[in-house]
Amino acid sequence: METASQLSDRVMHRKPFTVYLAGHIGLEKAKHDIGWREYAAEKLNKEGIATKNPLEGKPTEFWKDYSPKEIMVRDLKDVASADLVLACMEEGRTSIGTPSEMFYAYSTGIPVVLVTKSNEVKDNYWAQGLTVRIFEELDDALKYVIDYWAKRKDWDPRS
Repeated sequence: METASQLSDRVMHRKPFTVYLAGHIGLEKAKHDIGWREYAAEKLNKEGIATKNPLEGKPTEFWKDYSPKEIMVRDLKDVASADLVLACMEEGRTSIGTPSEMFYAYSTGIPVVLVTKSNEVKDNYWAQGLTVRIFEELDDALKYVIDYWAKRKDWDPRS
């Protein structure tokens, strides 16, 4: 059983609730891939929620500077250090990385919230099984993450 001193120490050193921003990263819509993440980060950061953006700290043409393995390992490390994964999957854009990150999060006990308008994705048993909620609108998902997950009084970081 945790002593009062241990509890106090844990609460004093508690890391902020952290959300990993998973989603397609592609050359053809790079500005959009950056834009929704910046928007989500701004909204979450205002609420004291930290974010991990897989594009952060990478050069514009990162695929020229790093091997696929280096990129994947870093991204999965970021997923593992998050408290929740917010994944966006657009209709008509195939991604192998996003579902892989979702599965990794699910398999390690990290909740996944999905944003998609694609009926094909929303109706998919795997998408439903890997996620705690699916939303069509990013703002609705952000409100849910803030109100239901990040503001919980009993939230306890795994760090």
